[in-house]
Amino acid sequence: MKSLSSFLLLFCGVLIAVNVAAKEKDTRPNVILIMADDMGYECLSCNGGTSYATPNIDKLAKQGVRFDHCYAQPLCTPSRVKIMTGKNNFRNYEAFGYLNPKEKTFGNLFQEHGYATCVAGKWQLNGLSGKDQREGWKDSNRPHQFGFDEYCLWQLAYKVNDGTKRKKERYKYPFIEKNGSIIDETTGGYGPDVFSDFVMDFIERKKDEPFFVYYPMVLVHDPFVPTPDSKMWDDDVAHRKNNPKYFEEMMSYTDKLVGKIVQKLEELNLDENTIVLFTGDNGTDRKVVSKMGSRIVKGQKGLLTDGGTHVPFVVKWPAKGVKGKVSTELISFADFYASFADLLETKDDQDGKSFIPLLTGKKYKDRDCIVVHYDPMWGSQSKNRGRFVRNQEFKLYHDGRFYDMINDPTEKNPLNVDQLDNKSAKAYKMLDSKMKALPAWK
Repeated sequence: MKSLSSFLLLFCGVLIAVNVAAKEKDTRPNVILIMADDMGYECLSCNGGTSYATPNIDKLAKQGVRFDHCYAQPLCTPSRVKIMTGKNNFRNYEAFGYLNPKEKTFGNLFQEHGYATCVAGKWQLNGLSGKDQREGWKDSNRPHQFGFDEYCLWQLAYKVNDGTKRKKERYKYPFIEKNGSIIDETTGGYGPDVFSDFVMDFIERKKDEPFFVYYPMVLVHDPFVPTPDSKMWDDDVAHRKNNPKYFEEMMSYTDKLVGKIVQKLEELNLDENTIVLFTGDNGTDRKVVSKMGSRIVKGQKGLLTDGGTHVPFVVKWPAKGVKGKVSTELISFADFYASFADLLETKDDQDGKSFIPLLTGKKYKDRDCIVVHYDPMWGSQSKNRGRFVRNQEFKLYHDGRFYDMINDPTEKNPLNVDQLDNKSAKAYKMLDSKMKALPAWK
């Protein structure tokens, strides 16, 4: 009898412990932000693109929200600085390939709130392009400083000199830094596979706690070369050239990797309470020509035009029930930080506006306009610097050019501001007041 009583007491204790643990289980959503490199709005078939098949990303859009008006910076580092810190470039952009270590990123934000965090893919923030011009450019600890517990990155520090002049590639034979160690794939591995495998391994290991994954892909940036699914994969000559004919294969591989990550979430029963966001960092490379039905779209990366700044953006969050929605609200790259702060029920002094209500079906008041300030400080690209404010229909540049983006999306015919109809005059007055309220150009 005594042993039975002891057993019952032990059994009850176990039940209580299980119940307490269940009550204390952290139910906050996981977050995965995937950002393709050099992929404009026209590249996704769910956006009306007809050159490339993107079934996995299209499925995200169908199961969540597709945004028609998301705008990035025209070039990689300016977009990375903006999306990670939530600030317009005139506030904290200092040099190409560099983010001041004093800045706070969304990695820090999630880490402060108890999330496990990781970053994988393209870094380009240590000052590597300027090397000794920036203190700490060899510091492989910088991702940790910016709030990421773990990392697997291309273009971080490259402290090791292997005695050859071999390029530090991102695709075949990649040269990658992973949590302080060098991965030098001289046998022919594929960088995007290394990054995506790292992400999926991180998800597997952190499945019992809330996690934040930032995956700035190296795809679909040039050089345009074969993928492992290509018939030309084993042809090393093809990997030494830059041929836009491989862009379609690279688009397919990007979509494939997105599908693999989503599948991993489903296998671990994490998909319901995981927010998956997919976007692009700027417009498509200028060597690439795509189609949207009969419309020909030439890539305009590096330019302030629609083709340089209009990017895809889709979000899936099954737990909140908003499915199959197409949003026409304005989204700025500064909004990602603000949205994550909103999700974590905290506030920060940044420039964005939370889009979380658009994912959850709650009331949302669209902003009047968004701001893009662009001065890349990068060679010949700097000649394209400028500033604009815009809404869905009209766009005003710092030099006074004013465009009707519905009827003139390629910005060929600026409107005469002295001969505007009532609608365009009202828009011009609003945008002009917003432009004049911005800090003077330094």
